Parts: sequence; C-alpha cells; structure tokens
Amino acid sequence: MKKTARLHRWPESKVRAAVNYANAFPEEIEPLIRQAHEIDEDALRQLNAG
Repeated sequence: MKKTARLHRWPESKVRAAVNYANAFPEEIEPLIRQAHEIDEDALRQLNAG
C-alpha cells in the first residue's frame, strides 16, 4: 500500500480505505475492474485527455 500511496500522492489511509471498500463490496468493484481491463488504447487516451 505504501508504494501505491506514493505513486498517487495519497495518504496511505486513503489507499487502505479503498482496499477495504473493495473487499467489503466486491459485487460493486469487480464489474468496474473488468470494464477497465476491456478498455482499448484509444478510449484510454480520450479519458486521459479530458
């Protein structure tokens, strides 16, 4: 978690909270993870440009 916190410049407590939430509510998180894995490179560029 420390590495992720440093990468995003977030407090480690924020990363821990996100992980805890994902573990508590996988039915909300798993579809979002699948969707993120399916996104193509062009769509990702558009998201990052906005």
